[in-house]
Amino acid sequence: MPTLDQVLSGSQSERRPPYVVAEMACAHDGSVERALAITRTSSQADALQIQLFHAEELVVPKEVPTVRGFELAPESWKRVVQKARAADLDLWATVFDEEAVELALELEADVLKIHSTDLSNPFLLQSCAQTNLPLSLSVGGSTVSEIASAVRSLEDHGASNLVLTHGFQDLPTAPKDARLGFISTLDHLFPYPVGYQDHTDGGSDLAHTLPLAAIGLGAHVIEKHVTDDRSREGTDYISALGPEGFAQFVEKVNAVNGVFSGKRPDDFSEAEEEYRQSMKRRVVAGAEIPAGTTITEQRITLLRANDGIKANRLDVVLGRKSQRSLQPGEAITEDHLK
Repeated sequence: MPTLDQVLSGSQSERRPPYVVAEMACAHDGSVERALAITRTSSQADALQIQLFHAEELVVPKEVPTVRGFELAPESWKRVVQKARAADLDLWATVFDEEAVELALELEADVLKIHSTDLSNPFLLQSCAQTNLPLSLSVGGSTVSEIASAVRSLEDHGASNLVLTHGFQDLPTAPKDARLGFISTLDHLFPYPVGYQDHTDGGSDLAHTLPLAAIGLGAHVIEKHVTDDRSREGTDYISALGPEGFAQFVEKVNAVNGVFSGKRPDDFSEAEEEYRQSMKRRVVAGAEIPAGTTITEQRITLLRANDGIKANRLDVVLGRKSQRSLQPGEAITEDHLK
């Protein structure tokens, strides 16, 4: 499994193993015990992502009572983080206000995520950038100019390690709205790794296949909602995978590691090199070629062989003389030629 440093370093074109972030969001429904259960579900990921917010700083007054029900106290989050660390998970924290940034630092978060809600919030962008932590910038529902402005703001305030995360949350997000092609656009426009946050119906096969397609399009980070039990139909369950489904998902992500390699020319795998060695036609003696004989088209043929000069180098064979007698069917090598 990749490390966070591997995600943030290296060229964009370099194919690295996908990094899986298990997104808890508000699936805990305000229960620390449920949050701990979701953390157990997330143990096969590379990172656990939590959301830190204060209702009064996030929504209009009439919605505060409802949203406050999804808050967890700092001491509860410390229990969650302790369990995540015991499972060797990195900690990503989505922060919605400056007090949340302070809590994330207290929890020793490895990455701060800036929700698309705050992509144009200059105060939070500055606060996050000045932590010097790696940042995940959610760009769902944002124009290229809005994204570019946010990136400039983060850079101006000292941020250098960014991940641009594509995707938005509907209930659930329809496949036709996923716009996976935008991953390649982000990869082309910005010098930072790109991630994909999937919000497809967690009960559909596409909840597994769309993220795999995103990896093929260049996503280095895959963010997936998790819950303790889908049948409970709690908050954020619609796009989430339960324990068994998430384990299967991570297994599939790991299985496709390497499938999308090959962007660099002639970057063959060991298996493809072996195929190349045995399947390409080579120059072979079509009849006996006595020593000292000039080799012509009439004396050779092109056949599959494990050694010998490849057919695309026929010009280095024709017109030259043989060093020794060659038997019919014998592959011709450089050592056979004067």
